[in-house]
Amino acid sequence: MEGFNRGDGVCKHLQDGACSIYEDRPVVCRTDVMWELFYSEHMSWEEYIDRGKACCEALRDRLTNK
Repeated sequence: MEGFNRGDGVCKHLQDGACSIYEDRPVVCRTDVMWELFYSEHMSWEEYIDRGKACCEALRDRLTNK
């Protein structure tokens, strides 16, 4: 997301492993809304969540393997 990348592919609002703007996060960060609006016709909720988990794990690995 443009404007959220801190320059290394990680969200600039991720602090100490948590979202610092959680209550005011944009739609793209709201899992349920994004699935409903854009992905529900293409994959199940479970598949969407599994893909999200894989992305989170990759992000975690990127942060811990600098």
